[in-house]
Formats: sequence, C-alpha cells, structure tokens
Amino acid sequence: MARVAAPLSATGKQSTHPVDEVLPLPKLALYGFQHVLAFYAGAVIVPIIVGGALGLSTEQLVYLINADLFTCGIASIIQAWGIGRVGARLPLIQGVTFTAVSPMIAIGLGAGGGTAGLLVIYGAVITAGIATFAFAWLPPQGLPHDHAALPAGRHRHGDHRPRHRADPGRPERRRGRPRQPRLR
Repeated sequence: MARVAAPLSATGKQSTHPVDEVLPLPKLALYGFQHVLAFYAGAVIVPIIVGGALGLSTEQLVYLINADLFTCGIASIIQAWGIGRVGARLPLIQGVTFTAVSPMIAIGLGAGGGTAGLLVIYGAVITAGIATFAFAWLPPQGLPHDHAALPAGRHRHGDHRPRHRADPGRPERRRGRPRQPRLR
C-alpha cells in the first residue's frame, strides 16, 4: 500500500497525518484502557459460556479464564513482535472468537462434559492449530495464480465481458431511469 504524504503546513514543513500522530499521554492512557476493557470482556465471556455449559466448578472456571487470558497474552506478543515469518508485527491484541463456542460445547458435551469434556476440547484445539499451521505453508491448489487480482464480475480466462450479459452480440437494454452523467 502506498503512503500518501501529508499536506504541507503554513510554515512549509510537512505535517504529520492525524492517523500517524502520537496522542498526548492522558488521552493515550484512556484509549489504551478502553481497548483493554473491550478485549477483557470478550476474552472472559467465552470461557464463562463454555465452562457453564460443561458444568465446571468455580475453581475450574477461574482456571479456564486465567488460561484464556494467558494464551491471549502470549498470542498478542507473538503477533506484535513476530517470530521468524509468524506474526503481523502490528500493535494489536489477539483475542478470543465466539465462532468456536458452539463446536467446543458440542465436543465437550459429546465427551461427557466436565473436566473430561474440557480435555477433549483442548486436544481438538491443539490438533486443529497444528493442522492449520502445517497447511498454511502449502500453496493454494486449484486456484488460478492471479486469483487475488481477479476483478469482481469478470470471467477467469481472459474474457472480460460482464457476467450478466447473455448475448454479447446484442446491445444491452437498460431498465429503469437513465443514468445521470457524473459531474467531475
């Protein structure tokens, strides 16, 4: 992505774009605290839902929440700093997804619930993580090499006619009001 230079200020110096400027410390601390609170609420509710559905005790639920926060912290450090080719190297917080709540509850209840169900969930998550990490390095088979550069609404193999035209020899009929010319 190309960087756009910020406009020159009245003194002739190039000013900092508002997105790139560093906020004053009180405002920075307030926004950082708000970000952590938003992350914390999402990171804590998933273990509470899963633990409640599996029938875990209060001590086990506290352990599950602590394990969740710890792994989110480790994942955030890996994403922010990066290890080799792994990590975005951006200031972000790696959180928990609600997408996996229903499958985790189904897996845990299928294994009998409680601690036994939680152990099966841990095994499934670790196995899925290893498989995802192993398959992420493989090139996507079956996709054309220029798949990412393919414009929307176009055919794949050099035919750049819009897909909605049934007969290329016949002029397209417009329905509805005619388009107004754009002002430039």
